[in-house]
Amino acid sequence: MNIQLKNFWTIVEKMSKIKSSVLITNASNMIGLSCTEIFLKNNYKVYCLISNSKQKNKLKSFQSQNLKILNFSHNKKSIKLLKKKIKHLDCIIYNFDNSLNKKTSFQKSKINQWKKSFEINFFQPIELVHVFYSVLKKSRSASVINISSLLSSFGGHPNMYQYGIAKLALDNFTKYVSKEMIENKIRMNSVLPDNSVKPEKISDIVYWLSSRDSSYVCGANIEINN
Repeated sequence: MNIQLKNFWTIVEKMSKIKSSVLITNASNMIGLSCTEIFLKNNYKVYCLISNSKQKNKLKSFQSQNLKILNFSHNKKSIKLLKKKIKHLDCIIYNFDNSLNKKTSFQKSKINQWKKSFEINFFQPIELVHVFYSVLKKSRSASVINISSLLSSFGGHPNMYQYGIAKLALDNFTKYVSKEMIENKIRMNSVLPDNSVKPEKISDIVYWLSSRDSSYVCGANIEINN
């Protein structure tokens, strides 16, 4: 066996031993917990992002060496620190709890509420993908899945305009930027669940989108109803 061929198979062997990994934001809410469970069952290394000890307690039921719980604050500095800790990544799931979005009419809303909603639901997922872009490019098959909402697709819900419009912006980001990302073998899609959909149904679709079974799906906004 010549040296070049031997080196090639050495690289292939090393790559085959690398465990697939996923990063899940807000991993302690119902969708996050369900996603954590299904990825652990499929032998992924799971990075769960939390912001307090209460959230950490919710993840204690998962007894797995593949689970890594990381403290995370929603700011640029925290995202860059994450990159130093995570050297290999195959999938990002941006999940957020809409209960943190204040419900108010447009007339009574304040501009700071709009800015905060867009910061959490639009700019932060963009920044997360942007920071980890070079890491995802190294994956053999990378995937980004944004958890959006059906509120973005049918004109919103009374008193939740900020949330729905911010998610609509995220859906369009997914649709347009995915065309560039696919050139680097990174697929990006959004799922738009109804509030009444069970977390297990959402996580099943999220896992499918992360797998090679959905290799033909990119730039899609997938609505999920009961």
